[in-house]
Amino acid sequence: MVQYIGSVLCRKAYYQTESKIRKSECTALNKLYNPLFLLGTQRSGTTLLTRILSSHPRLYIQNELPMDDLFSGHLDKETLLKRITTKVFDIHSVSLPIEKGEELLWGWKEPLLTYELDVLERCFPDSKYILIIRDGRGVVNSYMDNRWGLGTNAYTGALRWQKEVALQMAFAKKMQGKCLTIRYEDLVQNLPEVLAQLCDFIGVEFSPQMLEFHNKKLDFQVNRENINTTKPADQSHSDKWRKALTSREIALVELVAGRELEANGYVLDHAPISPGWLELTYYHIHQKIIGEFQLQYKWKYRDKLKKLGLVK
Repeated sequence: MVQYIGSVLCRKAYYQTESKIRKSECTALNKLYNPLFLLGTQRSGTTLLTRILSSHPRLYIQNELPMDDLFSGHLDKETLLKRITTKVFDIHSVSLPIEKGEELLWGWKEPLLTYELDVLERCFPDSKYILIIRDGRGVVNSYMDNRWGLGTNAYTGALRWQKEVALQMAFAKKMQGKCLTIRYEDLVQNLPEVLAQLCDFIGVEFSPQMLEFHNKKLDFQVNRENINTTKPADQSHSDKWRKALTSREIALVELVAGRELEANGYVLDHAPISPGWLELTYYHIHQKIIGEFQLQYKWKYRDKLKKLGLVK
């Protein structure tokens, strides 16, 4: 299996990298048996972290992949790894930044891996995992702002964030020593210190190129959701939710996810509230109807409208 992975990576790199690479230089790729996994909810900073880590000359982190059939059927490590590498290099055709004489470490960022953590634990017990957590109030605000159907209101957005973070925290606790948890706010406010911590965990030396991640060419399409990854880390994004959300919306998020917020060092701003059943029913109906519309727009119509120049 290792030979298969090495041959796939070498073949793609050989034909796609700008500088010609001798086949003998691909031998180091045979050690890519335990990839690094980046975990986190959507809108938690996973794309930013991917950009930063991929700026390291020895690291390559693949952005999100289509999840169709990746985790279907009976899985073992070799089957899953073969499916991952095939999608990375056959579907996306991403070239590898291979340097002569250096060993390339690779990983995969995918928020939906949150629902496949048991499989990852079984298939990749020796891999390393990086979990990035962002203040749930900021994530919920981003859900609502981006209109992906993830959370059409503060209550249902908080339910999603709380569920996923609870799963991630349990996994991190189980995988102690193999899983490093960082906060988005610490990353953007103390970038050099957090990067030093990340490099030590991964087992690579710190590279100054990581601080210039925004100058590196993207391996994925820029859209309005990830446009900020083309800019330096901006601390102001950490607290945008304070002005964007109403007091009621903030209180709803804290009602649902207060335990997870406090467990990750976030201070609650509001006294507890007790919304009635009619209000909560409205939130669920709103999510079901508006969320479905947003999902249909995102996956079926947005690309067509972009080609017509009607949306960005």
